[in-house]
Amino acid sequence: MVWEELLPESKKDHKQAEKDYPKVLQAWKQKVREAEQAGKPLPAKPKQPVARMQEGEDLNFLRFSTFLRMIIGTTISKTPQARRRITQLPQDFLLEFLQLCEADSCKPNLHWAIHVPEQIRDFGPLHGFWAFLPERLNKVLKNTNSNNWTGGRLEVSMMREFQWVVVMHTVLDKLKISHDISAVEQRAISFLLGTATIGTVQDAARSRSSLCSRVVPGTIAKGRTRIEDDHLRVALFNHYSSESEHWLRVHYPNVLPATITADSLPLGSHADFLNFALLDGRRIVPATRARRQSESSSLVQLKYDGDIWVGRVEYLVRHHQEGLSESPILAYISWMQESRRTPLNGDRLPWSTNFPELGIESWECAYRQPNRQDGPRSIQPLTEIQCQVARGTVTHMIPKMWMTVALDRFPEHDMNGDLEEGFIL
Repeated sequence: MVWEELLPESKKDHKQAEKDYPKVLQAWKQKVREAEQAGKPLPAKPKQPVARMQEGEDLNFLRFSTFLRMIIGTTISKTPQARRRITQLPQDFLLEFLQLCEADSCKPNLHWAIHVPEQIRDFGPLHGFWAFLPERLNKVLKNTNSNNWTGGRLEVSMMREFQWVVVMHTVLDKLKISHDISAVEQRAISFLLGTATIGTVQDAARSRSSLCSRVVPGTIAKGRTRIEDDHLRVALFNHYSSESEHWLRVHYPNVLPATITADSLPLGSHADFLNFALLDGRRIVPATRARRQSESSSLVQLKYDGDIWVGRVEYLVRHHQEGLSESPILAYISWMQESRRTPLNGDRLPWSTNFPELGIESWECAYRQPNRQDGPRSIQPLTEIQCQVARGTVTHMIPKMWMTVALDRFPEHDMNGDLEEGFIL
C-alpha cells in the first residue's frame, strides 16, 4: 500500500533530480576551483540521483518478510515443499535486491541470510540456539547486587541471586492462578511479578511448557458469578446444542416442562470469568477486562471450514454446567465482518496469492451480529483458537477497513498434535 501510494511521487522526484543534476555538478566544479585557489579542502562530489522507491521493491520486501516469518517459528515443517520454500526465498530476495539496488548496498548480513536454512537443518529452529535469551540473561545478572565482592565470589553471588529470583517467581506464578487467595493477594502477587526482571526465564519455560499445553489459565476476575449477558447465555446454549456437543443436551431454565426432553439438563446460570489466559505463551485478555479500552490483546484467529476467521474475545469463562466433569476455558468471540475489498488498486492481493505464509487478511471495520448461524459459533474452546493476531486500520479507503496478520508460533499441522514432525527442517 505504501508503494502504491508513494511510488508515483518518488518517480516524479527522481526525474526532477536527474534533470537538476547537471546544474548541481556544475556548481560543484565551481566550488572545487574556488577551494583550490584558496587552498581549502575540496568538497565531495555529489552522487548521481537514485530513486528512493522502485518497481518491485514491495514484492521483494514481502519475500524477505515471508522468509523471516518462516524461520522464527518455534517449529518448522520438514516437508519437501517447506524445504524448497525456505531455501529459495532468501536467494530470490538477494538476486532481486542486487538488480534493484547498487552492489555497495549489499551488506554481509544479507548474504548470511542464505545460510540460515542450512543452520536450521543442522541445529533445528532458531529458538533453540539464537542468542536473544543469553543476551537478556546478561542484563539480569548485571542488575544483581554484588556488594563489591571480588575474587571469584561475585559470580557465585550473582548466580545465587538469580536462582532466588527464579524460585520466587515460580512460587508466585503458581499462587497467582490458585483459587484459594483473595483479590488483594492476587493484586499483590501481580505487582511482585511485574517488578521481577525474569523475562529470560519466562521465555525459556514457555518454550518447554508449550509442548505439553497450549493453554494456561490466568487469574479469576469473578468467581461463580451469575451470567447477565443474554448473548453469552444464547451462545452457551448453542455451544452445547451443536453437533460436536450432542452428548450433552441442555434447556433454558424456567421453560415449559412440555418442551424439555428426558435427557436434558438446565443450562448453568453461573461461570467463572477470567482476567486473561495464555495461549502458546501469548496473553489473551478479554475486551471486557482490557485496560484503556484496548483490543490489541483480545484479537484471535480461528480456522473454520477451511476459511480464516478473526474476532475479538469478549469473555473468557469456565462455565458451571451440570453433567460436565471438567470446565474447559471457553472464549465468547465477536467475529469481524468479512470483506471482499482490497486496499490496492484493482484486485491485487500479493500477500494472499504469492506469500500466504504471512497470514494477512482484510476485513470491514465492523463486527458480525452475535450467534449467527453462518460462520463459526460465538463460543469456542480456547484450545481451538489458532493464534493471536495484530490489527491495523487502512484509513485511505472509504469506508475504512481492517488488516490483520497472524501471530502464530506453530505451523497448522503442529497444532493438531504432530509436534515431532515440525522441530527440524
